[in-house]
Amino acid sequence: MTGRVLITFEPQNLTVPVSLDFTVLKAAQWAGLEVDSICGGKGKCGKCRVKILSNEVAELAEREKQLLTPEEIQEGIRLACQTKVREGMVVLVSQEPISRGLRGKEIGGTNLSGFEGRVKKRYVELDPPSAKDTASDWERITRSLPEIKQPGLETLKKISRLIRKAGFKVTFALFNNEILTVEAGEEDFKSYGLAVDLGTTTVAVYLVDLESGQIKASGAALNKQSSFGADVISRLSFTQEHPEGSATLQKRAAATINGIIDQLSADNPSIQENIHLVTMVGNPSMMHLFLGINPQGLAGFPFTTVFSDLLTLTGLEAGLTVPSHTRLEILPLVSAYVGADTVAAALAAGMDVPGPPRLLLDAGTNGEIVLAFGDKILACSTAAGPALEGGGIQFGMRAGPGAISGVTMIKDVELSVIGPGPAKGLCGSGLLDTVAQLLKQGLITKTGRYKEIDGLPGDLPPAIKRRLTPDKKGRIFHLAPGIYLTQADINQLQLAKGALRAGIEILRAEAGITFNDLEEIMLAGAFGASLKAESLITVGLLPPFPVEKVKTIGNAAGLGAVLCLLSDPHHQRALKLA
Repeated sequence: MTGRVLITFEPQNLTVPVSLDFTVLKAAQWAGLEVDSICGGKGKCGKCRVKILSNEVAELAEREKQLLTPEEIQEGIRLACQTKVREGMVVLVSQEPISRGLRGKEIGGTNLSGFEGRVKKRYVELDPPSAKDTASDWERITRSLPEIKQPGLETLKKISRLIRKAGFKVTFALFNNEILTVEAGEEDFKSYGLAVDLGTTTVAVYLVDLESGQIKASGAALNKQSSFGADVISRLSFTQEHPEGSATLQKRAAATINGIIDQLSADNPSIQENIHLVTMVGNPSMMHLFLGINPQGLAGFPFTTVFSDLLTLTGLEAGLTVPSHTRLEILPLVSAYVGADTVAAALAAGMDVPGPPRLLLDAGTNGEIVLAFGDKILACSTAAGPALEGGGIQFGMRAGPGAISGVTMIKDVELSVIGPGPAKGLCGSGLLDTVAQLLKQGLITKTGRYKEIDGLPGDLPPAIKRRLTPDKKGRIFHLAPGIYLTQADINQLQLAKGALRAGIEILRAEAGITFNDLEEIMLAGAFGASLKAESLITVGLLPPFPVEKVKTIGNAAGLGAVLCLLSDPHHQRALKLA
């Protein structure tokens, strides 16, 4: 049965008509609502919890019986991906927006001076027409700017109106010898650009003054595609299973970026009219999905992209709320799973500068690894899975308010929690710290198994020992009231760790070097910024390595995008790197 029914989402008080074969999650996605769904609606993560406020609800699905507690079921909590819609159903979704600040996406060192800017201003004084000089307006312009390219119709219309009004004295903004805008007189108009890091999980946007090189503002938000799955495989599957999938995910990505642009320009709306250039980086899947290009080639062997070279178009073509003159650049991709974000990160980290062997690791749902040695650079991508973003973890969550982000164990467990208020769950860095501490304290074996309670070390502090208790599926370790770590959680981290370490080992073997040859290991990205080198080494994600030689470099992909936005030499370096 596929009839149409009405379903209401609170607290938005949004009533939408949907089909009876929809799940609540699909209905929320159709309505453009953000419902956390790390597994993409497969019933595996248990994160898409909603509360049914009406009595119109079907029987519990088997996955709900496994993932929800009896207390939650009694309260009307259901999994949105498992619950079918019913006529008149009222659903309460989380009142906390699934968004994030710039935590871990901060970049520095971008206040450049003396750089060769990519958007150039040219002031010209044209000879007015006369009986002896009846040349066209365009010919008159090319006398002063012989390298300029013929513009489109809209620009020609503007030129014809403006140059006479301005007494044939005008200023052009040029990009790649193409006219972007024209202003009357010797205008000191501002020129801005946007550097966009379109991550699988987090989207970061940096508003840059293209004349001074200063970052004027920045912002970040959860990628609105996330309700269709935390990893790219889930989203690629969605595009293959639904005819409108590519268009849906394209709109979600554009909406995320546009929302950040609106925030950045809220204090000074005139900035948005003077955005001339947007530089965007991201992994190949994100670039295809952002452009609405069917990523079928990425979904299976032999894994091919639709495009890989530098792509230049207008921002409007891609659905961005920017002026019609704004140009959008997608930096080049390397392969099906090594993308423009890796190119930008390698640029920012100076991996193309001759030096001793060094490793760059951007760990997340998709982990990218770059190894520079001699005059060569190797790169690979690994499917680390969603555990490092809180996916597949009993009390896992993304790095937001209430997330346990750090754990130490001395006499008892000490927690670092993001923001005010009590702990609500465990994000990736907290998960990594917890497992590292459990290993150091002797609560788990080297294979990751919880030890028998009567087999724990005799010198283990009693307060820590009491936290390990029996459970119907084995043993659990209590971190905070109502929050504990299961054996399955540890296994999920092992899978992520194994994928990343495998990538590191393969690059090292291909290069024919030992880990002792490495000068440094650089951790990039939002997740890398919050990791403790000691924990990475303890769990074996990184090889045995001096802690002082492991350093975090922030959002290297974002910094690389800013450098390419500002500087032609850096832009050329990026093209050569790819």
